[in-house]
Amino acid sequence: MKRLNRLGAKLTPKQRQFAEIYVANYPDMSKTEAAEKAGYSKAIASKTGSNLTNPDLNPAVVSYMEIIRDQKSGYFKDYLRHLKRLETLSKKAEGKGQYAAAVNAEFRLGQAAGFYVDRAEIKVEDLSSMSKEELIDQIKKLQDEIPQANVVEVPAEEIKESKD
Repeated sequence: MKRLNRLGAKLTPKQRQFAEIYVANYPDMSKTEAAEKAGYSKAIASKTGSNLTNPDLNPAVVSYMEIIRDQKSGYFKDYLRHLKRLETLSKKAEGKGQYAAAVNAEFRLGQAAGFYVDRAEIKVEDLSSMSKEELIDQIKKLQDEIPQANVVEVPAEEIKESKD
């Protein structure tokens, strides 16, 4: 990690951004596209992308990309190991007749693979879009939900501004 930070500090922001974009999207993105996304103009993006991946011309950029790629592949290996472990646990549980454990392992395997998506619906009501009557009704509903013992009555007073 220190080496990555040290190398990243030697690069310009555009070079660093190019390397990160190119490695993150390889092989789905060309060098030219990565250079354009990093902020290089379309006129020079093709040549710049080619130059930035040339170890003779830009050894620091290439080294930075190799370190990022190694970190990414390490994550990928851990991910595959995790999936394989869940599959093994599922098969062993099923072999022992422990179907609940097997189903759970299969479910977790599907979650890790992205087959199941947890969805949460968040309903947000904007008070400014409510009419006065709707606001009063909403306040009454909330008052019914709150025990009266916890409510403190405070008389409202009109404050007049003084001119000093």
